[in-house]
Amino acid sequence: MIQYVLPLINSLIIAFGGSAAFVCFKGYKQNRSFSMLCLTIGFSLIVAGPVLGMVLLAFSGLGFWEIQSIESALIAFGFVYIVHSIYTRRG
Repeated sequence: MIQYVLPLINSLIIAFGGSAAFVCFKGYKQNRSFSMLCLTIGFSLIVAGPVLGMVLLAFSGLGFWEIQSIESALIAFGFVYIVHSIYTRRG
């Protein structure tokens, strides 16, 4: 049972994060705002972490903790872009 928890959580992150990235991209296309572009990149990186983690877990010889480190790094960079989008002053 416990082996299904991580893929389930990653699937939720992919679904909701992908939806947020899509909505942010639509907002960027309408307004051409640099902060919306950074927000889109941030959510995309947050989604890319679990996607890459699941692919690496399935097809590479890396261990669980190495894969979790890579996934967490992508998520952290995604949050950096989100924070950057909040504080940016460009049009």
